[in-house]
Amino acid sequence: MYQKYYTFTKPGGDKVKVKFRGKTEEEAIRRRDQAILEYEQGLFFFNNKTSLADYAQEYIQRKKLSADGKRRLQRHVIANIGQFAIKDIRVAHIEKCLQEVVGSSSSNINKTWSVMYRLFQTIVNDDILMKNPMDKVERPRGTRGRRRPLNTTEQKLFRQVLHESMACADAGSSRRADLLFGLTYACGLRPGEVRALSWKNVFLHEKPFPFIRVCSAVKTKSRSIGEPKTEAGKRDVPIPDWFAVYLRQYFKEWKASGSQNPLLFPAVDGEPLSEAAYQNRWLLLLKRMAEVAEKTRSGNKMSAKAAIGSELTPYYLRHTYRTNLMEAKVEPMVAGHWMGHDSHIFSDIGYAHITNQIIEDAVKALNKYELSCAYTPEKRKNS
Repeated sequence: MYQKYYTFTKPGGDKVKVKFRGKTEEEAIRRRDQAILEYEQGLFFFNNKTSLADYAQEYIQRKKLSADGKRRLQRHVIANIGQFAIKDIRVAHIEKCLQEVVGSSSSNINKTWSVMYRLFQTIVNDDILMKNPMDKVERPRGTRGRRRPLNTTEQKLFRQVLHESMACADAGSSRRADLLFGLTYACGLRPGEVRALSWKNVFLHEKPFPFIRVCSAVKTKSRSIGEPKTEAGKRDVPIPDWFAVYLRQYFKEWKASGSQNPLLFPAVDGEPLSEAAYQNRWLLLLKRMAEVAEKTRSGNKMSAKAAIGSELTPYYLRHTYRTNLMEAKVEPMVAGHWMGHDSHIFSDIGYAHITNQIIEDAVKALNKYELSCAYTPEKRKNS
């Protein structure tokens, strides 16, 4: 066994002598030279055994992080890359963590970025890491201003992609992805509510209308999604007639497959979808919308890229749902209830006045509105 030594000088002036071993002299030299190169890039660790999760947990206790800071570290760092030793963390790992906040508000991105940056800077200050790897990562751009609903063109493309997916016999995973976002568009569910949804809370043959019961939390060994934060979030949301057809078809396929997984949209490993996987499916759906736009455009019409807003995120579907309820003239107190908003937002009318008849009338109004929309693929096909 051959050995080579090198003395590193830390930023504070302290010197550390490190031994490098190899079966041959060339291997020992190669390991030493690689360490010198990584040291200059801020990637060489003197303590190469500590996992990021262990360090982060100790950091949370030492710094007495707020509940929000703790949640952000656990959700974006520990859950994604905590299993890796600190010496193995690279820029790609940090980019993976930040992928989960891409498309969210600037405020959310900045808070997550700051919490992560302070963690890695503390690692630098503790002489475990020589440079903060986040200095080499570009901060994601957040959405600014108020989110908007999808415009008519975007709704046409979204509904067309969904319709073609359901009509294709071997759509497979793409069908699940499309229905995943279809639930936000058709029923206004939040991303976490869709990811946690199980079949026991989907009532497809209920009278006088099918509905979804939003109330569940999911917790597994590797992933957890909490229940709605407020009592208003625990609610029954009607399923529009046009979308109930798709869900019934999807339910038949699920039963025929013999699957024992109760989740509507599980990941490949059977666990609930991670936020990163959720975002990846959204990007694929946008790509397919662009492909449909490319096929249908002609002459001087706008390009496929221009037909779809570059700022679109899944939450825009929820805003679209709210706008469609308004255009369908659904009572504001009913719309707020279906959206899961706290009752104080509608304190002038109050949820106490919502009766079954008001709910049924609102469902009829929504179904009537959906049938009248020009972007309904089924209508265009039959007309």
